[in-house]
Amino acid sequence: NAVTTKSVVEIRKNQTDVQKDTTTSASPTSSTSQTTTTQKTTKRIVAAKFCMPIDSEIIKESVEYIKSKIKCTPSIGLILGSGLGDIAEEVEDATYIDYKDVPHMPVSKVIGHKGRFVIGKISGKDVIMMQGRFHYYEGHNPEIIGLPIYIMKLLGVNDIVITNAAGGVNTTFNAGDLMIISDQINGAGVNPLIGENNDDLGPR
Repeated sequence: NAVTTKSVVEIRKNQTDVQKDTTTSASPTSSTSQTTTTQKTTKRIVAAKFCMPIDSEIIKESVEYIKSKIKCTPSIGLILGSGLGDIAEEVEDATYIDYKDVPHMPVSKVIGHKGRFVIGKISGKDVIMMQGRFHYYEGHNPEIIGLPIYIMKLLGVNDIVITNAAGGVNTTFNAGDLMIISDQINGAGVNPLIGENNDDLGPR
């Protein structure tokens, strides 16, 4: 049977609640109850491993929090990958918002990633930058990784530049060269666009 849920955030909360119930249930006569609880937990974990669209309310709550802290409407977004975080220091009249303070946002634990939004102006343009990001390999679900993109869209961003430190097999490239990556081979087998389309965000 399909397991329905509003968001991965709720799945994780439910997992925690169920695990707490299982841990505190120590009565020897409660084996049936414990078995049922374990089955429910398993279903929720399975559901969390599949890509499901983020509920629009989750995105809106994140957006409203950021809007309450900033003085401009950014039209350009930049995601700063490894080694490029210092670009955010060039933002004028900057507002800094830590990911940990934004509702539903995960926190990056990668060394060198500051884990915050930087909003302000560069060359007269209103921008929002991600100074560091979080990754699938950190254990985050793909749909949660896509949350900042949805946030940027609802904040008014029309153009986004995504950067990362990339390797290549072209022997004419040198370390530090800039490349434009037009496509990639997705070896992860997952994609945040999998699942029912969120019409509030437009067609994928």
